[in-house]
Amino acid sequence: MSLKSYKWNENSTELFQEALSSGSMQQQILNFNKTEYHSDINNMIKDVNTIFYEAANLSLKQKPTKKSTSKLKQNVKKKPNWLDASLSKLKNNLNDKEKLLQKYPFDPVIRSSFFSLLKHYRKTRKKKIRDFRQDLIDKLDNLKDNNPSQYWALLHELSDTNRENTTSDVSTDAWFSYFKNLNEKDTNASCDYLKDKLKDMEREKIFTELDNLISKAEIEKAIKECQAEMLVGKRRTELLKKTLIAELAILDSYLNLTILILFVLEKQRQKYRSEFANSIFR
Repeated sequence: MSLKSYKWNENSTELFQEALSSGSMQQQILNFNKTEYHSDINNMIKDVNTIFYEAANLSLKQKPTKKSTSKLKQNVKKKPNWLDASLSKLKNNLNDKEKLLQKYPFDPVIRSSFFSLLKHYRKTRKKKIRDFRQDLIDKLDNLKDNNPSQYWALLHELSDTNRENTTSDVSTDAWFSYFKNLNEKDTNASCDYLKDKLKDMEREKIFTELDNLISKAEIEKAIKECQAEMLVGKRRTELLKKTLIAELAILDSYLNLTILILFVLEKQRQKYRSEFANSIFR
């Protein structure tokens, strides 16, 4: 008999006593007292438990049973073979530092410590994976010649770990009925509708300026406009040249005047220098 749990409150004692005092329970208790068990203790304990459980079922509420965790355990992801204790410890330290970084995201010391540990963890993990694969390859190479049975057993084990459940949840009858009725829909109506629509579009007249032929007068007018624009462009070029020539003449005069002023200033400076020297050595 599986053990059951019941909710117990202030009124449970009174309710349980009333259940034991009921007619059916009194009859079971009377039968229990009349039965001679002698040395059969197991049956006696079983009958007593039956009386207590029936009284509890009549008076008390059962606690909800916990769901089995077998399915949850099946869904737990299996740890990879290359993940050893040292790498797990390193991963736990990294998780702790990540929580600390989330709490203090702008602390430079914590950030530096976290990212340095993250870099070290990634390098260590890559090395563990690389070493595990190399050891596995070496093991397969050795078993292939020395022990073929273990070689194939290991190979099947590796293939089973990477195999996924590819079975379809759709029944064969559902697939059959779907493909059977796939092309039964009448598509002639839609084709006729498209044909009629295209014919209506062909009959519709849409006028645009490009539908008319280009006349000789339009061509002559366009040529005259181009010549006028070219003439205006030539005039602008000539005017620009004249403006540049005038500006260059002004600039030349300005430069010559500047040179003349500098020359006069230099002469005056030399004159003052000679007079100053003569006054000193006189």
